[in-house]
Amino acid sequence: MAIRFALIGKRISHHRKRLKMTQLELATEIGIGERTMGKIEGGYDMRLSVLLAIADVLNVPLAELLDYEQTAPLSLSAQERQKIMYHLKAITDLLP
Repeated sequence: MAIRFALIGKRISHHRKRLKMTQLELATEIGIGERTMGKIEGGYDMRLSVLLAIADVLNVPLAELLDYEQTAPLSLSAQERQKIMYHLKAITDLLP
């Protein structure tokens, strides 16, 4: 399964704009530079900890940023999708 960072970046940008936040404001909230935030929204790879922090600040479930059902016609079974969602929930439950 390929991770589509460009699509994740677009989703982050969408939610940031929905909250009327600038890239600088979001970057400051999560402790990264504005340039790095721009790269993330542009589709560059990011650390899981950064993605989790972004989801937290934007008040968006991590699964929504990573929702593969909306990204491409993948040939994942319902059981595989459920397993992915289970792991994402477990990760978010570990956050403070």
